[in-house]
Amino acid sequence: MEVLAVLADPPTPGVFGGKEKIMITKSNQVWAVGETVKVGFLNLRILATQATPGDYKPDAYILTNGKADKFYRFVPHHGLTGGFDSLSSALSAI
Repeated sequence: MEVLAVLADPPTPGVFGGKEKIMITKSNQVWAVGETVKVGFLNLRILATQATPGDYKPDAYILTNGKADKFYRFVPHHGLTGGFDSLSSALSAI
């Protein structure tokens, strides 16, 4: 799986390879790396975007809560999976 962007310290906008990659475009929220979005009742920060070729689903977003102690994977129209202990486990979840 290809990771399109990962949040670096200090936070940078969703730039990967010199290009801005925003997958969700028809929303009132900004779905770019480093932004905070609301998924259900959770306010989560986008850490990375991940291309998921071959599974016929939209690309995935890797998110974290405010404390950055839990990580989540969000695929539009397929839901939020979460409770991962690390960023790498959220990235490798299918």
